[in-house]
Amino acid sequence: MLVIDTQVHAATLAEPWAFGEEAGLRAATEALLGAMDAVGVDHAIIAPRHDAAMGEYAVTQYPGRLGRVIMLDADAADIDEQVARAKATPGVVALRQVVSDYIGTRGAEDLKAGKFDPLFAAAQRHGIAIFLLAPGHPADLADAARGYPDLTLIVDHFGLRQYPPLSMDPDPWEKLPGLLALSRFPNVTVKFCGAQLLSSEPYPHADVWPVLRRVIDAFGVGRLMWASDFTRLRMTPPGTPWCGTYADTLRFVSDSDQLSEDERRAILGGTAQRILCWPPT
Repeated sequence: MLVIDTQVHAATLAEPWAFGEEAGLRAATEALLGAMDAVGVDHAIIAPRHDAAMGEYAVTQYPGRLGRVIMLDADAADIDEQVARAKATPGVVALRQVVSDYIGTRGAEDLKAGKFDPLFAAAQRHGIAIFLLAPGHPADLADAARGYPDLTLIVDHFGLRQYPPLSMDPDPWEKLPGLLALSRFPNVTVKFCGAQLLSSEPYPHADVWPVLRRVIDAFGVGRLMWASDFTRLRMTPPGTPWCGTYADTLRFVSDSDQLSEDERRAILGGTAQRILCWPPT
């Protein structure tokens, strides 16, 4: 079974500046590969966090195994040229954009005001997908999905607030209707990531599967792609139901009796490979 992890933050495995730049980048990359080998992950996509150089270094060293997403300045006057360059850059499989203020209280004001429209238009024109981080605001993505029907939009983390580092909504699933409503747009895919954080039970988190089945039934597994984000989930505080190991993040899906074999194959790798055209078949 092909397993593609569509979100890791490799720089958090070994802070590059602690060893000197090149040695630190190499240490973080090797730590990531070691973790992937240990749990059985074939390919991973590095998301930007502290330093975009991490992803650039890693995909240069391991182009067949690691990919990356990059973030661009949506306000840039040359955003079309930047998107074109990103699409042409080896190892870049998609863009990523934070479209709501996930720490403060501004919510999705910039999204509603159209700040990201030039980026969306350029990405649609050049045929590159965008991962959208909009925790707590999935319903606000409907206009983008409707306005750019040929742009592949991938909603990070079900579009829901997840700790760490965010605070949780009183009902962690209260914004789920907004996500489910996006299923009517065929260009919207969902990153199947972090459901364990919304659980009130320890592994295997049986209480979340009835909700996840609603997501699966709405979108179909052809529009769901798995991500561990284990480099973030490791930060969960002691005593919480989710302890954040990479192995459990994968086994939550791969060993679940709530999924058929075909569903597991699609969520764990098939969907990502088809939609992102990476890694090449």
